[in-house]
Amino acid sequence: MFEGQEKVVVHEYALSDSNGQGALITNDLNLSLISRSAECLSADGSDVSLKTIDVPLRRLDEFVTENNIHSVFLLKIDSEGNGLNVLKGGGGVS
Repeated sequence: MFEGQEKVVVHEYALSDSNGQGALITNDLNLSLISRSAECLSADGSDVSLKTIDVPLRRLDEFVTENNIHSVFLLKIDSEGNGLNVLKGGGGVS
């Protein structure tokens, strides 16, 4: 998907308030990531099966340090309701 995009770097983990393992929940149509508590219905109102994908979790401050990012001016977080945990994991970011 991002092949040949030199400004795009894909990191295969999620950011949170601690290192470890977490779960991403998606629907069986792979339309988007959804919250664990969301009701998931298809366009015709029928139930859609949920799929869990295990992912490693990393702290934001460790990501910043490991990638030699010296300051953060703006941070856009789209973490399906986990934004506060991402910010908690960035305690050492200035």
